[in-house]
Amino acid sequence: MKTAKIIGFFILSTLFYFSCESEKLKEIEEPDVPTQDIVNIKWVVKSIVENGVANIPEEGFETSYWIVFNSDTTFTGRTRTNDWMGKYEKIDSLATIHITQLVSTQVIEFPYGFSYYNSFKNINSFSCQKDTLKLYCNETDYLLFNAYDHEKE
Repeated sequence: MKTAKIIGFFILSTLFYFSCESEKLKEIEEPDVPTQDIVNIKWVVKSIVENGVANIPEEGFETSYWIVFNSDTTFTGRTRTNDWMGKYEKIDSLATIHITQLVSTQVIEFPYGFSYYNSFKNINSFSCQKDTLKLYCNETDYLLFNAYDHEKE
């Protein structure tokens, strides 16, 4: 009888544990549901997050690093010393986005150019809430953008 109670307790505690872990994974894997379209908006970089650590650029960075996703599935962008263009695929219902073609000038740029380029070419999902766009590479690496405010000029 004691053995049956122990086995029963073990089964219940195991089921409880896995149901809790399942909820945690769901929170990690499911980005925010996009509430606004990201197309035809100039997005300026707010920070580059690598391994969970935000690299917040110096003053003036936000007008130097930007991207626009055009409605024809092309994009254009700029860093301090490089121009970008290419093509992307986006599925809103899954909040996925992939860069399918990326062309850039090849000027070496420090300190953020390489990180920005590598993160951008590896994005696979996005979330967009209240003029804030996150382009995710994985759970700990993403690019954080704000919609460009023309009135700040």
